[in-house]
Amino acid sequence: MNHDSKTICLILTLLSIGCSDKVSTEKLSNQKQIIIADTTGNHSALVDHVNFLYTKKIARQLSLTDMENNIDSIEIRFWVQPALYGPTQLYIVKYVESSWSVIQYLIYETQFNPDIDDYRTWSGFQNPKIDSLNATTLKPKLTSWEIYIKQLAIDSLWEIPSQSELKGNFGALDGVSFSLEIADKKRYKFIHYNNPLSDEDTEPNHKAFVDFQTRLFAPLYFREDQIP
Repeated sequence: MNHDSKTICLILTLLSIGCSDKVSTEKLSNQKQIIIADTTGNHSALVDHVNFLYTKKIARQLSLTDMENNIDSIEIRFWVQPALYGPTQLYIVKYVESSWSVIQYLIYETQFNPDIDDYRTWSGFQNPKIDSLNATTLKPKLTSWEIYIKQLAIDSLWEIPSQSELKGNFGALDGVSFSLEIADKKRYKFIHYNNPLSDEDTEPNHKAFVDFQTRLFAPLYFREDQIP
């Protein structure tokens, strides 16, 4: 999908959601607390909802576990969505059978074709389709799993609000965006940030999000130019 069509898709999707029922900030799903930004009186939270639905549809195509209901331990999914071209990146950190693992997916989606697709009906957000992908198992390069997980400070993620819940004008329609999902036995949380680096010096929640991103990625790569 090219840059212009991607922007149009997001606008059309937001308009369609804006006419639908609100998205609750918290709800119970099979007794698990689901935490998502509330769209009531908060138009910015519609962007969170678009990306939430997008991640769910991609996850189903990857045959991943439903995080809202079926995570019995700890799992984090960190999504990196490019501004223009390139694959969506998904990093999954999870604890299974007494051990930790990190898997990176490079997800290449079916692209918009102006010769056969209509921009008025095509939506890569509402109907994403995986064309191809690459999966790689990663591990900390220069430290142990125990130290890596401790430095991640996973519990701190429950305290970081979504960008749409902050006071002020942050992010932009364009730019690299990040979605983070975390789940344990009792809770599921979804947060979304667009261009968090642009405000990390002035907004503490942006800094907390960027700091987590650094703690997540840096130990997995030998060189800084390999870090997403």
